[in-house]
Amino acid sequence: MFYIEETDDELVKYEVELDTERLSSLKSEIIENCSEKSHNQFKCEDKSDLWTLKDKDIRNYKES
Repeated sequence: MFYIEETDDELVKYEVELDTERLSSLKSEIIENCSEKSHNQFKCEDKSDLWTLKDKDIRNYKES
């Protein structure tokens, strides 16, 4: 992908490479380190859900 920036007297062209694996890793790291935790209770209809959620934090986050 290319990004073109126009300055006062010239056009500057940048080549941008996207590393989706690294971006995904950074997203997980940011959510883990920068989110706020709060206590909530909920009911599970299926008891097997409890085993998949055990020892995991459930997080809601907003992107901006």
